[in-house]
Amino acid sequence: MNNATSNATNNASNSGKRMGALAASVLVATIAGGAGGAEGAIRRVKAGGFVLISDGNSWLTPFQTLGQAIAVSQPGDEIWVAAGTYNPGQSVQGGVVVGSSDRDRSFVMESGVALYGGFNGTEFFRDQRNPGTNVTVLSGDLTGTPATNDNSRTIVLAIGVDSGGILDGFTITGGYCSDGSSAVQDQTGMGAGMFISGGSPVIRNCKFVGNSARGGGAIGALFSSITVQNCSFTQGWGDSRGGGIDMWGCTNILVEDCHFEGNTAYYGGGIYGNNGTGGRIERCRFVDNLSVNGGGVSWAGFSNPIVRNCLFLKNRCDQISFFQHSFDGGAARNWCAGVTYVNCVFNGNWARGKGAAVYDAGPSGSTSVQINCTYVNNSSRDGGVVASVTPHVPVVKNSLMYDNPVTLTEGVVTLVNTASGLPHFVDADGADNLAATIDDDLRLASTSPYIDAGNNADLPAGTTTDFAGNPRISSQASPASPVVDLGAYEFTYVPDHCDGDANADRVVDFDDITTVLSRWLTSGPMGDADDNGTVDFDDITAVLSRWLQTCP
Repeated sequence: MNNATSNATNNASNSGKRMGALAASVLVATIAGGAGGAEGAIRRVKAGGFVLISDGNSWLTPFQTLGQAIAVSQPGDEIWVAAGTYNPGQSVQGGVVVGSSDRDRSFVMESGVALYGGFNGTEFFRDQRNPGTNVTVLSGDLTGTPATNDNSRTIVLAIGVDSGGILDGFTITGGYCSDGSSAVQDQTGMGAGMFISGGSPVIRNCKFVGNSARGGGAIGALFSSITVQNCSFTQGWGDSRGGGIDMWGCTNILVEDCHFEGNTAYYGGGIYGNNGTGGRIERCRFVDNLSVNGGGVSWAGFSNPIVRNCLFLKNRCDQISFFQHSFDGGAARNWCAGVTYVNCVFNGNWARGKGAAVYDAGPSGSTSVQINCTYVNNSSRDGGVVASVTPHVPVVKNSLMYDNPVTLTEGVVTLVNTASGLPHFVDADGADNLAATIDDDLRLASTSPYIDAGNNADLPAGTTTDFAGNPRISSQASPASPVVDLGAYEFTYVPDHCDGDANADRVVDFDDITTVLSRWLTSGPMGDADDNGTVDFDDITAVLSRWLQTCP
């Protein structure tokens, strides 16, 4: 081989290697950049021992503390945190994680930076994580002692953080600021788990456990617009307000698909809202919360909040330590204008005072409207499933009140299209045969006299589903002009099987062939046109045998 040929061969070989390396680099960059769907960098954090290289760029070179990753992140970045326990006092010295007992340290969120927990430390894509399995704890325990009065005052801090600031997939536990606030909290004593001031951060898929504050054991929000989705709040304590969440001066808040259980506060065992506007609580559960005023939720000066498709189960208004008050509103207490409850279930709540389920009081005009709600097994010492004091006149519409061992109302309460007779629930005490437990099936049976007995005009705008997520207005008797049922659940009519009708639209046509093919060899019921339990050739035959016929 001559030199020219040798050089050409070497150049071609080197060029091929360079192209291969370039292709590999592009692939790695594509995976890294597309892994989280973000435009910025992905910073990885993994608790553990000594790391020779710690730049956060891969799971082999992770940051050792969450604080390291936050410090170098910019808007658009994501921080992926592997399973483990992290606290705000941690720092790295000489490659080793060391602690601090400084209670005023917090994980400080930044606008545009998203924090995700739930990784095992091998993932390429964010949706590969599993927060339920890979528990990622942000702990307020700085010293490892059983005492809580030396814990972090606020574990997560968000000051003016925009909606790009996301906290997702963490367990936040052990925050304690009942003994006072840090300077950052502006002496409010709010938010041991998380304190928010201004901005509009998003909190998703988080568990807040055992946090204690003067207000908002788990979350304290001040003059902000927060979004909280699919989170749980348990064993929270608010000396004054909101064992779960305390909101002051907030606007356009959204709390949806959340669970509040075993929280305690003077006002609002689960949630307390004061002097805000535009709040929405959707599809949440309030179970076994305790307060002196408003066992589940308490509103004061909060304009026009809406509570929709929520369960209030076994919440209580009772004495807490030395606190004394009127103990009103076992599930909810309203001291503000225009509170609306829609499609809510109030089951087994209790008040030492008035209003086993709901109590209205406060300034003139502070009146609640309760629409399509179901009230069962609620009791109060001084009377009323729903109660008020003059001049307040709460209005209850399209609702069911049954088997409450107390008067239906106390004070002046207007009942419109609301019934207290035998409703014929599917299974009022559930499979465990115990009333006021989570398995109670309060749907209407087909024999209920309260199907199609409501008034459609009373439903608020935007109410399209019932408590169970089914269409809110559905009618067997008059499908062309359906009428809403009474109570939180809409009766769902399941038509009898019709041979050939594979998609249950009551007409046998080409759509049924498509349904059979799309469900081929499954067990149905969709696609099972002959109702034999299997979608197969017999269903094609059933469709063809009734081609273009309608079902009765």
